[in-house]
Amino acid sequence: MIINFLSCNTSPLTVFTPSASNLWDAIKVRHLHNRLGFGIETSQIANALSKSPEVYVDELIDAAINLAPTTIPAWAP
Repeated sequence: MIINFLSCNTSPLTVFTPSASNLWDAIKVRHLHNRLGFGIETSQIANALSKSPEVYVDELIDAAINLAPTTIPAWAP
């Protein structure tokens, strides 16, 4: 039996370009970090806002790629 699921994601994966009506602001920085699964300290928001959204997201991804692999826990087989 084949089940076809409809996607509820209707947003494209295009680069966010700020505009006068859609600013790159602290709310969007917090939203980005929440969607990534972690928050951001208030003191770090100014750093994020000093860069374009594209550059900032690239930096976050590059930092994640360069992290050392997580050590296997002792309880894992």
